[in-house]
Amino acid sequence: MVLHAPSKKTQKHFAKLYDTALRSLSHTSKHSCGASHHGQLNFLSVNQPWRNCWYGKHISCLHSEVATLRRLIRLQMRRGKGVSDFRRKMKKVTLYIARLNMDTQTRKVRVFSHSAPCQQCLKFMKRCGIKKIVFSTNNAYNQVCSVKVSDFENAHVTWANRLQGVSVKS
Repeated sequence: MVLHAPSKKTQKHFAKLYDTALRSLSHTSKHSCGASHHGQLNFLSVNQPWRNCWYGKHISCLHSEVATLRRLIRLQMRRGKGVSDFRRKMKKVTLYIARLNMDTQTRKVRVFSHSAPCQQCLKFMKRCGIKKIVFSTNNAYNQVCSVKVSDFENAHVTWANRLQGVSVKS
């Protein structure tokens, strides 16, 4: 895991993610995710606070990372491409993930917070073959974290999954 000051390209991507996250309907924290391929940030998605269904399983809310990957999967299916072609392309994709929390002093302005993916999202990213993720941190120096998905482990289970008794193993 590498903490670093964001480059100009990364700053540009996070500015786009900030604007996108503000559209989230969640009241507590607003997440956004985008897929970058050849330096362009596409397929921007936000967390959706209502219940959703994914492959027949009810999930408490649709996380922005999964929403972005679902959009990529749908595009691949519409083009009639196979799974092996999808995984080959996903190795070149970098996911950028941002989380905004309400500033406790102003109650209006939102600030970046730690946005590492949960266990479920991380497992889904590994299955899809995503190579790298860049996510915001709650560091005072506005640093971001860049990490290979295969090397990253996160023990975080979301509150809703704990309530439902879901345990995720890679």
